[in-house]
Amino acid sequence: MIQKWKKEFELGHPTIDVHHRYLVLLMNILYESIKSDSARSQSIDVVQELKEYAQYHFNAEEQLFEHTDYPYVEHHKNFHKEFCLTIQRISELIDEHNSSAPIELIEFLNSWFINHILTVDMGILPYLNHQ
Repeated sequence: MIQKWKKEFELGHPTIDVHHRYLVLLMNILYESIKSDSARSQSIDVVQELKEYAQYHFNAEEQLFEHTDYPYVEHHKNFHKEFCLTIQRISELIDEHNSSAPIELIEFLNSWFINHILTVDMGILPYLNHQ
């Protein structure tokens, strides 16, 4: 399912919003490559870029925490770790030619992205505004 960017996803922090938009773009590229049965290597490349960019984004977000009084830093970091572990697990299934893995990945990404931004990341806002 294509994920359209919505105004409600914006946190109002330029860096985080740009990162989130790029993650949505990667999710959509991955979805299109899976849907169109593009070369398997293209999907694997997009999954790899998604994993790397997510880690880059999480590191940037976690560095922002250091300059705030955000009380849920460890809890938030655990969400990031769980995301990375799940993506790695599904990625391995894709590598093993598990036919349901690409769909599982898309469903996971859409659900996680929306839930994480609208609940967990929105909780950061009051602390980012007091930097």
